[in-house]
Amino acid sequence: MQQCIFASGKPIKRPNKKARDITFIISLGLGVAAMVTRLEDFRATAQIVRLRHSSDAEDQAAVVRLRDRASSFGKTSYFLLYGQIAVFVIGATLLAFAVWHIFYNRLHP
Repeated sequence: MQQCIFASGKPIKRPNKKARDITFIISLGLGVAAMVTRLEDFRATAQIVRLRHSSDAEDQAAVVRLRDRASSFGKTSYFLLYGQIAVFVIGATLLAFAVWHIFYNRLHP
């Protein structure tokens, strides 16, 4: 924890910013990963729609593979989305605590 000295000469401790910053960076990374996996899921689904009406056996086998791929991307996307939300809430809570702590000490010396 860092110390900050105000005009009263009384040092107060500020919460460490690193944990808060790291949670926001992780949240950003999870958001980008969720976006990429969601895009891949949409691409696989579009290919399924294009190939579904084909009577070729090879295309039907490709549809089955693409469905498995789309399903796995869909599950991964939602996992990353929920992870991003959780990490963002933790970071926002740490930020709110730091702001409260700073202003509480200034208003109630």
